Amino acid sequence: MQNLPIRIKRAKELCNRAINYSDFGHWQGSGKEPNCKLEERRSRTTVLEIHWPTDESVRQWNSFIERNKRATGYLITGVTSLGLAVGGVVLLGAKGAGGMGSALGVWGADYIHDISLSEILSKVELPWATRGGYLSITVNKQFRYAVQDWKNEYIVENYTERFDHNGQPDGYTDYQRQKYRMRSEQEVELFRTFVIGKSEKVVMDYGVSDSIKKYPYYVGK
Repeated sequence: MQNLPIRIKRAKELCNRAINYSDFGHWQGSGKEPNCKLEERRSRTTVLEIHWPTDESVRQWNSFIERNKRATGYLITGVTSLGLAVGGVVLLGAKGAGGMGSALGVWGADYIHDISLSEILSKVELPWATRGGYLSITVNKQFRYAVQDWKNEYIVENYTERFDHNGQPDGYTDYQRQKYRMRSEQEVELFRTFVIGKSEKVVMDYGVSDSIKKYPYYVGK
């Protein structure tokens, strides 16, 4: 049996062809009537915990934000060359997505996920560090691809909260939600890649590269 994305793409071709239906909406095309309600749903959640255990880690974080806030997302995920990795694709706008297939072949889905995450984080207003505290950023990416084009969308929600050394919220929170309509099969391919893979939690001590650890993240548990 064909996988779901291929079935949806085929159904789109048949369901959107007016000649396949009578004036009363009855199927009159060749073969079996397609399921015009098919849809694919995917989501992926990444939780980043950035700890500041020392005065030096606080100084480095605050200095970096003050100097170049946009690069913070790339620093966190370890991705430094956005243009090189995706061949010039503008990720969140999905412009020029025709080059995505070759980029995937070279870099792999997990790397492209990290790049998209970096783009998201570069738009988050990050707070100053506090010694012994940590920052938690939850990024949830949702993808829906359907026969009905108006349902095709990619949604990003990110929730940012800072905690003190006792693990208690210290007053800083930020929530953002962005929605993108997918208007071509190239954009569908691009955004699907952003949600391929398992949800995970990444914990790190800022400024200590070998402290980064990843754990499975179970949504809702």
